[in-house]
Amino acid sequence: MGRTPHQVMRRRAIADASSGFQRTAVVIYVCVLPGGPESKMLQAARDYADARYWVPVVEVIDRAAVSLPLDSRTGWARVRSMIETGQAQGIVTATPDMCGGSPDERGQVAAWLRSHDGFAVYASTGTSPVEECGDGITTGEAVMPLLPEAEPWALPDGLDVTKLPPDAGGRR
Repeated sequence: MGRTPHQVMRRRAIADASSGFQRTAVVIYVCVLPGGPESKMLQAARDYADARYWVPVVEVIDRAAVSLPLDSRTGWARVRSMIETGQAQGIVTATPDMCGGSPDERGQVAAWLRSHDGFAVYASTGTSPVEECGDGITTGEAVMPLLPEAEPWALPDGLDVTKLPPDAGGRR
């Protein structure tokens, strides 16, 4: 029998509390024109965060053009507040232009995030604004690119696991 999402969250919270482990809290942020691929972008950001066991504390959606300056986006104020108050440590978004419509603006975001010990990653590329502005400063957060499709691996004796019979895995 499967568990409901609420049960999974509850069990995870109990396990974290008992071990003292604290998950990284992030804001899922998407800026897209009305009628754009909002749900696809949100899902990409959710999947990226989930794959790293980060906890999305809020999802913020700005229905506007990404070329609009950040300070003119209504949702960006909430993202800033979450980082500045420590309610979230990072921002996960779908594409680089969502954290600034120009390289200069993304550079400003990177500087602001550094000043708050925060980070941002883009689910589409696996990079951060710090890497993009090329100033050689790192956020302290390991930003991994999305992994390519897995290739078959070989056993030490050179056998290709894709050519093993179905029962070779020990299942009966």
